[in-house]
Amino acid sequence: MPKIEPPQGPRAVARPVDAGRTLLGIFGEPAVAAVDRSGIVQLADADWVLDWWILGADRWYTPSSEAAVRQQRLGSGPIVQTALRVSDGDVVHRTWAVHHGDRPGVVVEIENTTKAPVALALAIRPFDLDGRIGQPVVHLGEDHIQVGDTSLQFSLEVRDTMPDHNAIVIPVPHSVTARILISGKEAGDQRQIPDLATAVRAWDSLITSKSRVALPDQRLTALFDQGRGRLSLGFHDLHERITALDGSAGRELAAVALTGSSTEAGELLGRLVADDWLPQARRLDEPESLGAVADGIAWAAILHAPLLADAVLPVLTQLAQQSRRKRSEPGTQQAERALARVAKLAGQGGAARAIDRRLGLGSDPSLPQSVAALSALTQEASETGSWGDDDIEPVTQGLIALRHLLVQERWENDQPEIDLFTEWPTAWRGGAAELHALPTAFGLISAAIRWHGYRPALLWQFDRSDHFQSAIRLRCSALDPDWSTTAASGETLLAGAAGGLGQAPAEGESFS
Repeated sequence: MPKIEPPQGPRAVARPVDAGRTLLGIFGEPAVAAVDRSGIVQLADADWVLDWWILGADRWYTPSSEAAVRQQRLGSGPIVQTALRVSDGDVVHRTWAVHHGDRPGVVVEIENTTKAPVALALAIRPFDLDGRIGQPVVHLGEDHIQVGDTSLQFSLEVRDTMPDHNAIVIPVPHSVTARILISGKEAGDQRQIPDLATAVRAWDSLITSKSRVALPDQRLTALFDQGRGRLSLGFHDLHERITALDGSAGRELAAVALTGSSTEAGELLGRLVADDWLPQARRLDEPESLGAVADGIAWAAILHAPLLADAVLPVLTQLAQQSRRKRSEPGTQQAERALARVAKLAGQGGAARAIDRRLGLGSDPSLPQSVAALSALTQEASETGSWGDDDIEPVTQGLIALRHLLVQERWENDQPEIDLFTEWPTAWRGGAAELHALPTAFGLISAAIRWHGYRPALLWQFDRSDHFQSAIRLRCSALDPDWSTTAASGETLLAGAAGGLGQAPAEGESFS
């Protein structure tokens, strides 16, 4: 077997320009692992990683240092595929988290799609994904690797070992897949683990069964789905972080509520009310955090728990008061907007109008305010739709901004209104868009844009919430500023964008 000299660190060290990772986890539970942009896997809090190398017909291929590595997310959840170019084809690495035994585990599958057999080396490297050195205790067994209390079980027969690298070698014929289960000491039967297709379907069902969108910009569609998958890994401690007045948690709650996760948002709000929680800001709390927490609580109440509006008003009032005392203008404005929205919902229109006259009810001005700005944000994401080390802040900013660009609630002279597709860029002309069961302050909205020649057609279905008795006016001002309706469903041909869409394209030409 040819000698191998593997890189002395993960991809963040070997190729710093490709630093970054994607978290792996189970819906509603904390992340259990992370995978970097070369397919190296690290369990949470471990001081070692599982690296993989491929011996092709010509040489050893080490993904952490190779240029010909491509990565993508499979479906909406944290299931990551890494393709390594080897000679005449790809060796494909896939990984995701599973429930197995007494604790969560991680599955790694490595498929040989080249035309020839390859050798797969699986190595326990003594560093983490940042390159910090660890001291794992490794035992190379005949059919497994033991690292402390973690076991790695293999579906294919181990042919050789490389003790100097804490690695085992497995032959992988053409079109064969090697599966590795990373779990506790008692790993059990791998046949009980759901296969890849089942895992993808399960995540897609959990995320897209409630609300979904489809837009001409595929990156924005992916943001809506994959962003909610990332949010789910923070559900487990969101309540505790909200009560600690964590501003990031407030933005997470707002994103959860605005994008249709009714169960999680409603349950969290119910816990706050049941506990009679009132916020107590500390001297060291960031003032802007109070506004973010207020915003999240307000959207959760408005969209998913309107019957609790009266109960959360004291919470929002206190957050606004504490923000004013800290002399935080952005935080105070955000908290007072949140208070105004819920006061409207609770029927205290006078209090809401007093705030409304000074501040309006717009979204956070620090968020991307246009489709172009939002598209620029998504351009900074990795191939798996993550930013940096799968940071949550860009996800929440993107989801909140996207939702407000797709749907915006207004009160015009006490007439509730919903404006659909509030911006329609020139690049989207001729493109289709869909919203399915998106929650609004007044009920669930579904809508679609189709094109007849150079004119857009709008189709809509609105299910008004029981607590609203008056008719809800729908608009689509970006495509026809003069059109509105109070009909619950229908379709209409819109005039086109303000200022028109120019001449219709000639037959056979595109709208661009």
